[in-house]
Amino acid sequence: MIAVAVALASGAVTGAVTGAVAAPLDGARGSEQGAGQLPGPRKATVTLITGDRVDVDAKGQVTSVRPGEGREHIPLSVQRMQDRTYVIPTDAVRLVGNGTVDRRLFDVTGLVGDGFDDDRREKLPLIVAHPKGSAKARLKAEAKTDVAEAGATVERNLPALNGEAVSVPKSEASDVWDALTTGAEKAGKAGKTGKTGKTGKTGKTGKTGKTGKAGDAEKSEIRAAAAGVSRVWLDGRRQVNLDKSVPQIGAPTAWEAGYDGDGVKVAVIDTGVDQTHPDLADAEIAEKDFTDDGDSVDYMGHGTHVASTVAGSGAKSGGAYKGVAPKSAILDAKVFDHDGYASDSGIVDAMQWASDQGAKVANMSLGGYDDVEIDPLEEAVDTLSANSGILFVISAGNDGPAARTIGSPGSAASALTVGAVDRDDEIADFSSVGPTADGSLKPDITAPGVGIVAAKAAKGQIGTPAGDGYVAMDGTSMAAPHVAGAAAIVAQRHPDWTGERIKRALTASAVGNPGLTAYQQGTGRVDVAKAIEQTVVTEQTSVNFGLQRWTPTGSDPVTKEIAYRNDGTDAVTLDLKTEALGPDGKAVPDGLFTVDSAHITVEPGATKRIALTADTRHSTLYGGFSGSVVATDASGGQTVRTAFGIIREAESYDVTVDLIDANGDPAEAAPSFISLGSRAVYRQWTGNGRLVVRVPKGEYLVDSPVFTPGEHLTRIAMLTQQRLAVTDDMRIVFDARDAKPFDITAPEATKEDGGTVAWYNEREDGGGEFSRFMTDSLAMLSAASVGDTTNKGFQAQVSAVRRAGADQYTLLYTREGRMFDGLTHQAEKSELAVITADMGVSAENKVGAIHPMWSNHVMGIGSLTVGLFPLPLSSKQYVTTPPGYRWAFGAGQVPADEEYTGESEVLFDATASKTYEAGKAYGLTLNVGVFSPTMRNGFAARAADIALICAPVYSDHEGRPGYTRGAENSTVMTADGKTVYEGDNPECTFVTGLPDASAAYTLRTESSRGTDIAGVSTRVQAAWTFTSGSPGNEQVDLPLSTLTFAPKLNLASTAEVGAKLTVPLSVDGYAAGDGVGVKSLEVKASYDGGKTWVQAPVTTEGGGRAVTLDHPASATSVSLKGALTDTEGNGYEVTITDAYLLK
Repeated sequence: MIAVAVALASGAVTGAVTGAVAAPLDGARGSEQGAGQLPGPRKATVTLITGDRVDVDAKGQVTSVRPGEGREHIPLSVQRMQDRTYVIPTDAVRLVGNGTVDRRLFDVTGLVGDGFDDDRREKLPLIVAHPKGSAKARLKAEAKTDVAEAGATVERNLPALNGEAVSVPKSEASDVWDALTTGAEKAGKAGKTGKTGKTGKTGKTGKTGKTGKAGDAEKSEIRAAAAGVSRVWLDGRRQVNLDKSVPQIGAPTAWEAGYDGDGVKVAVIDTGVDQTHPDLADAEIAEKDFTDDGDSVDYMGHGTHVASTVAGSGAKSGGAYKGVAPKSAILDAKVFDHDGYASDSGIVDAMQWASDQGAKVANMSLGGYDDVEIDPLEEAVDTLSANSGILFVISAGNDGPAARTIGSPGSAASALTVGAVDRDDEIADFSSVGPTADGSLKPDITAPGVGIVAAKAAKGQIGTPAGDGYVAMDGTSMAAPHVAGAAAIVAQRHPDWTGERIKRALTASAVGNPGLTAYQQGTGRVDVAKAIEQTVVTEQTSVNFGLQRWTPTGSDPVTKEIAYRNDGTDAVTLDLKTEALGPDGKAVPDGLFTVDSAHITVEPGATKRIALTADTRHSTLYGGFSGSVVATDASGGQTVRTAFGIIREAESYDVTVDLIDANGDPAEAAPSFISLGSRAVYRQWTGNGRLVVRVPKGEYLVDSPVFTPGEHLTRIAMLTQQRLAVTDDMRIVFDARDAKPFDITAPEATKEDGGTVAWYNEREDGGGEFSRFMTDSLAMLSAASVGDTTNKGFQAQVSAVRRAGADQYTLLYTREGRMFDGLTHQAEKSELAVITADMGVSAENKVGAIHPMWSNHVMGIGSLTVGLFPLPLSSKQYVTTPPGYRWAFGAGQVPADEEYTGESEVLFDATASKTYEAGKAYGLTLNVGVFSPTMRNGFAARAADIALICAPVYSDHEGRPGYTRGAENSTVMTADGKTVYEGDNPECTFVTGLPDASAAYTLRTESSRGTDIAGVSTRVQAAWTFTSGSPGNEQVDLPLSTLTFAPKLNLASTAEVGAKLTVPLSVDGYAAGDGVGVKSLEVKASYDGGKTWVQAPVTTEGGGRAVTLDHPASATSVSLKGALTDTEGNGYEVTITDAYLLK
């Protein structure tokens, strides 16, 4: 399974489906079976489709949000639900709520995790679909023109989606957003004046503003899709995660009967196929690259392994590792690049190509996150299957054994979705389990997927060696090609059959395991020998009864029809019975599933229908009940299996929610019901002021911002019911007229500079959810607590940012147990701590900003806006001191003569947090040397063959991670002298494909920056040496340490020439941990830019390490070099050119 982001929804971990009303919002994302997971820190900026930019610190917390051009008045919502953070501007709320715009476009956690942050992607990839039908052709053409004029470029046409993949320069995102959407209630607007290039750099000519569309307002905050746009998706990324198995599914018997896939085209949509391997020398008949690699080379080895399982000749192994359909013809569609990533649009394009090439079968051992909405891959599977008759065989996913872990596009109705079993036909513990996010019955079938040996690509990097030219792999990726090969054999036997007909034959003839549910195995393990002889099938691959709603008296029986079709020449009499298991994995009580006929006879060419009834009143359990109707030929000739499933809802009730805006009109909103007893979150959208939410019996936090459109701005009422006990059908009212305003002022005359209203709810497991609205004015926000209940895990927050010149008041207030009912308060200086924050500079003509961030043990929040002032800067930062909160300060430096775009050329994260006391004064220094790598707030870990190391090069001596844009960077990692990584990221090194065996590693990183950016730390070189071997799937720390220097310098990072200076030293990281120490430590100094060096003895007086340097009268700077070895032999060396200046 090539996997990225397969959802892990709440449910039992036994493979049974627990009682639930519907799939709650999915949270955590899965990974490839056997691959390590390193969530590690990454500081990033993400530009949203709206043009708004979100800053995220190394802990994944949103530290600030910067509105796009002309969007300063549009509030933004920041939400943390089930370990994912979403930032959604109010003008996108409707479109996200009704499913028109992909929620992933606002999932900051996912965007950073999948590499869509601004450091790694200059453009945002989208898939735009249009209304279908010839009558809509003009609207489609107009929409394409508008989007192109706004700055987007068409990368691929996607007929299967009636759309195209487009790339959007992030600088033009707000314009493209305007082109994709339209204001709901406003008149047209004039086009914007084109933007000009920045001063001091080669500027680009601004675009001519385009004429406003009818219905557009001045950035209306209530927006709908443009007339020619039906869906907008993120063009997401997918990431790459037989000697006994072939006989296990009956392939040799099919060969003996003369069926080996000869003449059948099978597309392998994967990482490429290595046709130089002897087993695949004559298999491939066409290839096409859908990546930016420019070739069809398989750099991973996944696609070659899959193709070999389908069509390998076994030539290199003397026939031992022959594929299932060795005479089938491979169409090689390479969609994964050399780094193992694929785009959704590239996969859809490859699917279209495979169909156009005449493929009968397409194998897709890939997958991703699935939710209740139809994503581009699911739509393409269903559309192409219906239009061309192709059969898409798709792996189920590797996120089992939990329920509701089927990935997309295996979740598509038309897909033949494949789970994995071992050699004993027992389900593999990693194999994903149904139902799908929308409650459908999947997988359809299983196949061997454990220890599968197949061809190794010449440049392949994955798999366990299993002989010369072969590797073994586990996964549903390996199971799917067994079924694809079986489908090719059936297609050869019946060349006139459609993909759907082949699918029916394979599922009907599968071998069931009575100990597994249908949500684990579908109908059972594929048996191609039986499939080619199967004459009777059912017209339904499976029977999905769906969700059976709970009622106090029990739900009525449900009956569905199964139609048996006989394509043979002889009548067939079938004996019918049911095999079924309940949510506890045990056989269901008699009477729960029944058929109306014990025996039927199906005449040649005829169809016979029976009734299958599910009556869950026979059980006291809730959750998934599933199995198969097993119809056995009385003469023993064939067996027909048809899977079925029903989910019996746990005790649940309808909650009617009425939503009223501040004008008394029905409101648009998306209330969230957050379970206080689990991680489940239920959210629905309404556009007419009323909705009914079905939730299990229990207690919930109910949150619903209510929007009231205004002439120039939208008012937002944050309405929260902290604890709602749902024990019956009920009605609740969220009325914005009940909300009260906020008016928070400072002790002196100030200018308002933004505000936030937020809440968080802490779960008993230590995690939690939060929601927050950020605006440039608190006047836009109001709040009320609905009902009279309290919740001990709930806390509300309101903050106001006010400025008096360079001085700033950040006024934070909290309320325990309930939401604020508005707040009017004038702060007194006695309730504030004051921090004199000095921000230095070592280059000329710079301005800078200091931004505070507050946090407790659950979440951290930063400010919406940032004030820029000339450097050096001394600013008084006044903050409140709520119990349990800590404050940290970050800083950013930008050129004074350039247009500020929100990007800092020098940036420090707000990570060194402290607790302050009211009425006390403190000091703080920012952007003052010495700058070098530090592990104090760094990260170094390994799992399996993956390592992630983050020690930002330009961090300060207090441990704040520091970053410099425009620096020249180089990073190289070697293992036993062999290069395993080369890159140019000085902040984090992410390496895959590390050898399992213990090896001696060296990691070298070097970064240089110009004196126009900073006059100090102009070149930093660091090297770590350590030993590491694979820890399996367990995540372990890597033994990396750092040495930092903390001299007392002025704001220009300068010390006195001709004088002595004591430089305190700090060892951080592994060598500072328990049970480890420093074996040796050496420091040298240079006063001529690193040409010559002098020893600086390390002293330990006073319990701390330090060196004392004697500055020559002629020197202008001091460079530093350090080397340490820990007691386990791991080493670190650092050289800092111009560490500080002398004057």
